[in-house]
Amino acid sequence: MKSMKSSFSLALAALMLLLALPLAARAAAQPCACDTIVQLMVMGNYATPMYYADGDEQGRQAMLPMQFLMNERGESRLPITRKWEWEFDAAQDHRENPEYYFVFDYRVDQFENAQRLHEFVEAVCLATGHEKVAMTSTSQANSVMMTYLKEHGYGRARSLMFYNGSFQGTTFMGEALTDFQIGSLADFAEFLACTKRDSEMMAASMNLLTTLPGANRALRLPPANRLAEALAGRVIKHMPYMWTFFPAGYYEQVRDKLLVGPQYDYLRARLDKYHNEVQLHVPELLANAQKAGVKVAVVACYGVSAIPLTAKTDYQNDSLVDVAYSSVGATVAPIGQVLPPGDSPYRSPDGIIDAASCVLPDKTWFVKYKGHWWSDDVFREFQQWFIHSDGHPTVNSNPVYPQFMYVGDGELHALADEPERPPLPDTFVPAMAALLRVLAG
Repeated sequence: MKSMKSSFSLALAALMLLLALPLAARAAAQPCACDTIVQLMVMGNYATPMYYADGDEQGRQAMLPMQFLMNERGESRLPITRKWEWEFDAAQDHRENPEYYFVFDYRVDQFENAQRLHEFVEAVCLATGHEKVAMTSTSQANSVMMTYLKEHGYGRARSLMFYNGSFQGTTFMGEALTDFQIGSLADFAEFLACTKRDSEMMAASMNLLTTLPGANRALRLPPANRLAEALAGRVIKHMPYMWTFFPAGYYEQVRDKLLVGPQYDYLRARLDKYHNEVQLHVPELLANAQKAGVKVAVVACYGVSAIPLTAKTDYQNDSLVDVAYSSVGATVAPIGQVLPPGDSPYRSPDGIIDAASCVLPDKTWFVKYKGHWWSDDVFREFQQWFIHSDGHPTVNSNPVYPQFMYVGDGELHALADEPERPPLPDTFVPAMAALLRVLAG
């Protein structure tokens, strides 16, 4: 009798435990045998709602300025948080919709974001019954991804695509916090002409601005300088996420300039942890992904000048991130110049880039005339080819997607096939020049 009671108790306990399991976990008891590749997009979105954690199940949405109020420890001054519940339905049929999106918290440190990403990945795997996912990270999400890989390894990654990664920082942010200054009219004209390159009229108009009297003098806008100082002193320095933008060559200088006093000891320790354990080891983490058998692609955009808010603007980038950083090691000529002659098989047709110095030269693609932000219209076909390709594709695997490409008419093309731009009508340039001079007084 005692044995029967014991068996009944064990069975009852097992039943209660089963009922307590989430539906997604029970659904994952049988691994899915379908050939669908589950995909995860890791990205940042400043428009993602934040809420007051006041016990209200729905929560009150926090206005944007309130989200920036952080204390000396790098924590929110108000009880504001991101809603971390998974942004998918556990009952979703991944065979019809295999894409999931993780949006990180742009305020907190990347170790916290990496832990949330780990939980998200595990939940996706449970819900779908798949052991691995194809991960794509964009912009600053790459620092979250690198921290995730450092903390949790490569076991869940079927493939990794890093797009315009700022995981090694950006010269723009380093310079802005050490030598902020408003550029000249000519600098802004060059930036806009390059950014709006697909518009011949815009490019020509902006280029003509450089001919105006005083175009090369730095603009004097004291309010802008005061705003930059206020942002650095009251917002940026208290947000751990923002510190991942500072390259190794700037990090300690900016840290020692802004974080003075024992009240910042805790924050400094958190920032140093990311800098010393992740940022300085990005090349190693990337190489280890390939050694672990993960399919890897690095995508770096260039051909766009830097935002002219610092003295240094002559480096190739996507308007925010240096291509030397996003490619993890490419040798790059300054804006308006080309590299010395050479016979490297990784040299770009325009002579601007040599990818031989990249950590993964055979797995690194470059796209000219594309700005920083991800665009499904431009990259989706390339992304899906990479994710679904057999084996470990390289820059030589598909002639449609060679190592060096450019964006034209919203599509990717081989850079070697880039046509010369047709000249503008003879009547347009003088007329526009005259109009600009009139507007300038």
